[in-house]
Amino acid sequence: MTETHGRTMVCVTVQRTCERLIREGARHSAGEKLTILHVVHPGQALMGFNDDPGALEYLYEIAREYGAEMSVIRADDVVDTIAEVACKNHVACIVMGMGGPRGSHNYAEALRARLPQVTVIVI
Repeated sequence: MTETHGRTMVCVTVQRTCERLIREGARHSAGEKLTILHVVHPGQALMGFNDDPGALEYLYEIAREYGAEMSVIRADDVVDTIAEVACKNHVACIVMGMGGPRGSHNYAEALRARLPQVTVIVI
């Protein structure tokens, strides 16, 4: 396990399976404050394409278990928003999932280019 020095932020979507990302982020946080972030495009339903109405509340519960703060932000540019939140919170490590289907936006690579001082871990 890579231990980081500084805050850890976990980027989630509204799926119960994102619990694994939160748990991984907690391991990397080494006792530092853990931030959970979900970015939603304006005009998109908060739940996205997810048909599990309890998923968001479930993730909030998991975040509380780890003493984490979870935020949902509406924004046009996902990478800009993640980068802004990371800078504002002095984040040293970002944990995120693999992303969508082949050919979709590679948020991890964009964040590595934008925030070279931050470790980006893809689970």
